[in-house]
Amino acid sequence: MVSLLAADDSDGALLLTRVEPGDTLAQTGWALPDVIPVLSDLFRPQRIPDGMFPGVEHRVRFLIQLTRSRMERLPATSGVLGIGLDAVQVRAIALARSYEGAPHLVHGDLHPGNVLRGATDGVVAIDPRACVGDPHFDLADWVLGPALPRDIDLRGRADELGRSVPDVDPDRAYAWAIALAPILAYSVAGDPSAEAQQKARELAALWQSR
Repeated sequence: MVSLLAADDSDGALLLTRVEPGDTLAQTGWALPDVIPVLSDLFRPQRIPDGMFPGVEHRVRFLIQLTRSRMERLPATSGVLGIGLDAVQVRAIALARSYEGAPHLVHGDLHPGNVLRGATDGVVAIDPRACVGDPHFDLADWVLGPALPRDIDLRGRADELGRSVPDVDPDRAYAWAIALAPILAYSVAGDPSAEAQQKARELAALWQSR
């Protein structure tokens, strides 16, 4: 994570260290080994003050509501993808509740657009939407990868994370990728390009087939 230099609790302002050159992984491209240091940091044991952050369930509900808003702006996407968000929410919340490990501080919005590549600090995560619970929630985008789902061995990527990041359960990493695939599908569907529309359909199909 980017280091915190100062904070003003009165208005929620944070002063963070500057990252140079500061390009996101979404801009530069990435491979799974690039993000292992960031993910390993997130899976380290942490001391979390009681009551400071909401649970992963709260984050799931927020993402579902955000996706509903996208559907209202782009009603055609719901017909193309054919996934009911109530069912998506039920499955994701059930997954969050099934976690039996020690609660972790979860980034909550960890995707290639929120990880910067620095010249001296390697890769660093920014813009957390902090919540507490199952840290495997943060792995979904990294299992799903940048390519079309048909071109990715999702189970193999989850297994690679299990080998590379201490305390990662590959089954839970894979389960979160599938559970959150519809949310990513609706996000991608806002791009009218043929490639984006194909990716959205394939992401939706992942959820529907399991």
